[in-house]
Formats: sequence, structure tokens, C-alpha cells
Amino acid sequence: MGTGRMRDRFWLWGHEAGSHDGRWGIGGRSRMTPTEAAAYLGISRVFMVCFGNEPRPPFDRECKAMAAMDEVVWSIVGDAGCDANPETLGHLDEILRLAGEYPNITGGVFDDFFGFGDRDERYSPEVLASIRGRMRGKGLGLWVAVYERNLDDPIGPYMENIDGIIVGVWNDEDLARLGEMAAKARKVAPGKKVLMCSYLYYYGMKREFAAEETLGQLDTLAGLVRSGEADGVLLAANTVCDLGYEAVGAAKAWLAEHGDEPV
Repeated sequence: MGTGRMRDRFWLWGHEAGSHDGRWGIGGRSRMTPTEAAAYLGISRVFMVCFGNEPRPPFDRECKAMAAMDEVVWSIVGDAGCDANPETLGHLDEILRLAGEYPNITGGVFDDFFGFGDRDERYSPEVLASIRGRMRGKGLGLWVAVYERNLDDPIGPYMENIDGIIVGVWNDEDLARLGEMAAKARKVAPGKKVLMCSYLYYYGMKREFAAEETLGQLDTLAGLVRSGEADGVLLAANTVCDLGYEAVGAAKAWLAEHGDEPV
């Protein structure tokens, strides 16, 4: 993870362009790729995550498009609409292959891990430990994305075998408790990196965020980064960045104002 400037602590959650069209009440047709959205927002770190089994390996074309990014983390297992592929350990072999060719690939991530079918059973703590061992052999980190509701579950044994946790806050009441959610993440995953998600569209309520809502969230999350309570912020996702939503413009403006501040 980068240090120095605030923008170096910001990441983009990336999917294939247009993959969210028509879902969660999203209108219009988005054509902005993760690389384009990151450049538009003024950040250079991306989690590239398969959605509905797309894209499909090999991922060489996508890696070439993201070659200018400072860091890229690929999904080992994508969203809940993706096959878990436990018999092949997801896309682990593909990520390890690509990391040998693209030095900006710094890790792998499991999306929609807890509470989505039997993923957490198929990828037990022991399996995660094996995956993490193989990734560490290539100098890569292992991430898991969770929702705020998972932080009260007995997930500690899984957290022992990862390097970073991404916390998505889905409910209205929890958006007002971002600091508490970050503290819970630190408690359940001690010694691990913590990224707090800020959505550019309110998927949980199927509506847009107003600009002032986004600005308030980013101010809060930046405060957590400055205090060390969180390691970074994740903006989700490129799939709404060209639809004219206030939140996207607000995030871009916030980064233009605060992105070069030292942390």
C-alpha cells in the first residue's frame, strides 16, 4: 500500500464496463472501464473483480489496459454471481502467472465471501492459509471483502490467514457509524490492513448519493486514515462513474482538493 499522499490510500473497485447496468435501480448505460474511472477520479490503485463470471481468463488484455496503474489486485473469486471454482482455487493460478509479467499486480481478493452460499465452507481457513502461502511466494497479499454484518460473526480463524480486509457498509444506520465499523474490523482482523468502502451509488437503497453525503463520508474516512484507524478508502465502482451521479463528481472534487495532502 502506498504512503505519502492521501490519494495513494484510495482504491477503485473495478468491474467490466457496463456490468451494473439495469441493476439496483441504476439507469443509463455505463461504458467507463476501471482504468478510465481511476484516471478520471485521480487515483491509481484498482481492485479488478470478476462480476457474473466476466471477464473470463486469460486476463492478459485487461492487465495490459491497467499496466499504468500503480497497483492492481485481482479477484481470486468474484462476486456472488461468479463460480467459486474451489477445485481450481478460483483464479489463483492465473493471478500467479500474471504477477510474473505485470509487477503492478500486488495481490488477490475474495469478494462476497461470507453469507453467499458455501464459499466460506469450501475455502476454509486451512485452504486460505495454503492460498496465502502460494501468494506470499510471489510477494502478493491476500484480501477478503466483508460487509458490516459479518464483523459480528465468528470469522477470526479466516482473518488469521489474510493480509487485508475490505469493509462495505450497506445499511443507513451503519453509514453513520463508519468509525465503529473500522474499529470492529481492527478487532476481528488484528494486524491486518483495513480498507473502508465508500459507494459512489447507494446500492443498498437503490438510489444516488447526494454530493454532501459523499463529501461527509470521505471526510470521515480520511479522518480514519489520518488517525491510523483505517489504512485506506475504496471507491465503488467504475460502473457508475460516467452516469452523471452527484457522488462521482463530489469524490473527484474531494480528491482534487485533498488528494495531495500528506498522510
